[in-house]
Amino acid sequence: MRKAGFGMVLLLAACGSGELSAETEWEEGHGELPEAIESEFAHEEDILACLRENDLNHGADFGGVPEPKKLTGEWFLHDGAGIFGYGWPHGTMPSGTAYEVVLFEHEAESVDVDRELELKVMDYSSCEAGETIVQERIGIGSFDQKKTFFSGDIPGPDGMLYLSELSVLHPDTRETEDTLSGFILTAPNEIGAALSYENDAMILKNTGPVPLVTGSNYTVEKRVNETWRTVPTEQAFTNEAIVIGIGESVEEPVELPELTAGEYRLVKQVHPDGFTDEGILAVPFEVERP
Repeated sequence: MRKAGFGMVLLLAACGSGELSAETEWEEGHGELPEAIESEFAHEEDILACLRENDLNHGADFGGVPEPKKLTGEWFLHDGAGIFGYGWPHGTMPSGTAYEVVLFEHEAESVDVDRELELKVMDYSSCEAGETIVQERIGIGSFDQKKTFFSGDIPGPDGMLYLSELSVLHPDTRETEDTLSGFILTAPNEIGAALSYENDAMILKNTGPVPLVTGSNYTVEKRVNETWRTVPTEQAFTNEAIVIGIGESVEEPVELPELTAGEYRLVKQVHPDGFTDEGILAVPFEVERP
């Protein structure tokens, strides 16, 4: 995908003569920013193919489950049914990350459940359940509001895809009565992204190694006396999160305010899914007097 550079020129009318002094009062923008952030980490192609084939690049926690789905709502909260809230390992994270399996009971009184809880993590790198990496069982018993049942570290190395299942089992038959199922993608806390500007649209591409999360918002900055400053606008943005799968792109229309001649750039923020880091990209363009 072609990146826009300073070869992109917009011809817009200039405004009055007092603009420069007003522009120096604009809020200071960011410093020097890249058009692309590169990551040296790369997943194996079969894992990327599995993510694409199963639509696992969409959704912040890889919440899709292989058929047949086993989430019944008998025990885990689901569609207004169930008893337990929960926390269990799934999503994007580096190998070695510590995890806990926790159940929450939201009623005031304690509960006593004659069932077993099982955590099972299987290698899914070949796009089918393979070797079992983790398998633990324990009786649920009685607890008041919150209890941790398992803990450990996400197995490695980075670049693995696991299927993670948390199940409630009948204590005698070991029949599965309810199951949470999700995926774990082990990857480093890195961003791979590229920003371009073409045909009045901004294009953000995720070059890996993790899904990216962004929003519809962006800012326009102008270089004023060698300092980047944020151009005031009245544009409103929705707060909806946009998830970009590995190797995928999103294209968003750009609405520019009235601009005077000068050197500008579009600035966009992205976050790696599952992490708290932030990446900031900028793509430049120029405006000349007609």
